[in-house]
Amino acid sequence: MDKTIKLQVDGMHCASCEKIIDMEVMEIFGVKSTKFDFKNKTGEVVFDDSIVKNEEIVSAIKKPDTKER
Repeated sequence: MDKTIKLQVDGMHCASCEKIIDMEVMEIFGVKSTKFDFKNKTGEVVFDDSIVKNEEIVSAIKKPDTKER
């Protein structure tokens, strides 16, 4: 069943950050759509919760941040 989660994403500083996070999350099998907004530091992800868990999405969002360090 499809589920939508809304997230606060504090690490986004620009449109490039927004795009990188979007690409990472969209690579997850079961994710249907994403919408990230770096200006408001928010994100919304629609996914099939029988395939993917919230934790996998959060992990993918944190992943790009660790690549920069």
